[in-house]
Amino acid sequence: YQDLSGLSLVVGTSIVNVLERHGLNVGLKWPNDILISGRKICGVLIETFSASESSSMCHVIMGIGLNINQKSFPVGLNATSMATELGGLLDYEEVCLAVANQVTLDFMKFRTEGFSAFIELWRAKSIMGGVIVRNKDGLVLGSVVDIDDDGFLLIQGEVDMVRILNIDEGLKFEFQDAIF
Repeated sequence: YQDLSGLSLVVGTSIVNVLERHGLNVGLKWPNDILISGRKICGVLIETFSASESSSMCHVIMGIGLNINQKSFPVGLNATSMATELGGLLDYEEVCLAVANQVTLDFMKFRTEGFSAFIELWRAKSIMGGVIVRNKDGLVLGSVVDIDDDGFLLIQGEVDMVRILNIDEGLKFEFQDAIF
């Protein structure tokens, strides 16, 4: 089936478009978070699996957790919502429909044009440049340089460039004011 690397980043750009149409200035944290002033407003999870071993058909399960009208969050959770940022409640169904429509349009574009159609917007909204990356043992791997044409995170180490496909590798990101 079609290479789906970069799909969670495409969905992130879809959410960015919807939030910016509501007047919010957001940033993308690789691979699947959307933040406002360092606080998480949305997360995206994508799971893919084959219909069968012999099939070329692929199933995609997508989860989008967008904080729309939440006014409070558990202690220690660095999060925000559209309502908090905009100073009032929003029409929940209208926001959900806008997200569904944008994701559908962008998925169709992704199917025909691939991730390359979205990479410049993702780069423009990324908050990852220069972020220090540590492994699960706390050792510095390097600093974020960019993403490549497939959506892999590019980290410049002491010796060479490292490509990272997903966060499952136990990575920690050190931003100037917080660790995510």
